[in-house]
Amino acid sequence: MRYRTPERRQTDKRGFRRKADAAAFAASVEVSKSMGAYVPASAGRVTVGDLSGPWLERRRGVVKPKTAVMDESAVRVHVLPRWGGVAVGDVRASAVQAWVSELVAGGAGSSTVQAAHGALRKILQDAVTDRQIVVNPAAGVRLPKVVRRRRTYLDVEQLARLAVCAGELGPVFLVLGWTGLRFGELAGLRVEDVDVLRRRLTVRRTVSEVAGRLVEGTPKTAQGIRSVPFPAFLAPVVGAQLAGKAPDREAFSSPLGGPLRGNYIRRRFLAPARALAGTAVERVQAAVGVATSARGPVYGEATVAAVRAWQARHGLAATGAVDVATWEALEAAEGLEGPALVLEEGARDFGALTLHDLRHTAASLAISSGANVKAVQTMLGHRSAAMTLDVYADLFPDDLDAVAGALDALGSATTSEIVGNMWAIRPVAV
Repeated sequence: MRYRTPERRQTDKRGFRRKADAAAFAASVEVSKSMGAYVPASAGRVTVGDLSGPWLERRRGVVKPKTAVMDESAVRVHVLPRWGGVAVGDVRASAVQAWVSELVAGGAGSSTVQAAHGALRKILQDAVTDRQIVVNPAAGVRLPKVVRRRRTYLDVEQLARLAVCAGELGPVFLVLGWTGLRFGELAGLRVEDVDVLRRRLTVRRTVSEVAGRLVEGTPKTAQGIRSVPFPAFLAPVVGAQLAGKAPDREAFSSPLGGPLRGNYIRRRFLAPARALAGTAVERVQAAVGVATSARGPVYGEATVAAVRAWQARHGLAATGAVDVATWEALEAAEGLEGPALVLEEGARDFGALTLHDLRHTAASLAISSGANVKAVQTMLGHRSAAMTLDVYADLFPDDLDAVAGALDALGSATTSEIVGNMWAIRPVAV
């Protein structure tokens, strides 16, 4: 059957068994032409592999370098091996769903699966936009849910403990834990961005590690360019980091010199510091002889009693709390490892910790100090207060009784009298 394309070129389609089928096809062509949705069958012969290169190139111009590297990895490792030689017109939704299931069955994490599917879906969406296929077969595919790891929020004592155990990187962890800066934002600070007198850090740029290279960029959102306060007790710590540096140098430097590298900091400082600081209570319990069955992550009454008894036996003030002198005595007599820490009743150990958990810690400390959601949003550089609430809803108090109490206090005696008179004049029938 012969017909014309929207460009007025004549073409034909064969293989119809019935005249009615040919007529139906002709009608569908005319409808699609009139709606601007006509896609020639030949257009779908281009392969996913053909489109992947140009798609990656376009992405590099609009996304952060780290995102571009992740896109390239998803395409190279997962998309091309399965779909590289497949014509876009031959990709079926059922086949995409089967591919996703195969990735999951093969042990790929949910984030990896979502990244791989996302790359394929975007490549095919370009094919839809360019009239190479009519619909995107990767749209609507069911994906595994990303399981969010439980955040770790450090309290004030735990954060100080971590900083002590981190040694020369302690100031970095303190600033992250009290200001909520992303690690890349801290790495991007220059000396000229720090005002110690006003206690402000001005975030203008970021530094991230991409495929082993340090790449300078901008904050994630427009709101990310901001001025962040830090508490007065950190001023000497921050000031010491700037001493002797030119205005255009890194405010916080690597122990090796030069910019901070996230992978190096995680491996050489965060992990060892967490191992020491996060197990301090349990290690003290073992050193003073707390029964195994009574040990736990909390410095409770049993630990206080055991420490007090140990102090008395060794001629120390029997306070039941671990001070520097007690720690050093435990180190000498019992082999307690790590820098001297101060522990009191109520201290808690903590588990896995990431650099981003220090940002969560800052949010938690700000909220617990009474900061409102708008202030926390500004501090963290979130796009909106709604985003801050979505992320940290569990930290904001749900004090309905306090709301009622505040409203009650707002009402005056006159209001109460008026309301009382209204009820007296117009009693409500029950």
